[in-house]
Amino acid sequence: MNIISAKEAKEIATKNLNSVVIEPYLEYIFENIEKAAKAGKFSILYPFNKCNLIYPTREVQFAVFDKLRSYGYEVINHSDPDPGHPCSTPYDEIKW
Repeated sequence: MNIISAKEAKEIATKNLNSVVIEPYLEYIFENIEKAAKAGKFSILYPFNKCNLIYPTREVQFAVFDKLRSYGYEVINHSDPDPGHPCSTPYDEIKW
């Protein structure tokens, strides 16, 4: 049995979260950004919807958003877009 400390586990998770774990999601989002930009749009909504991958955890979403911000994108969370409306749900937006 290979025992690793909590510190080692955290280091591995952090390293992978900032590279191999988020790469497929970034690829998917960049494809959608390119399609939207070619259509004359300046943002995309619900960046993980209709993705062929497993829907990402919040940790993965935050890592993806941090990476996008480092590339100059603006990431906005609309937590309550239409208060009081029964169909109103939170969503994320990526702007350029």
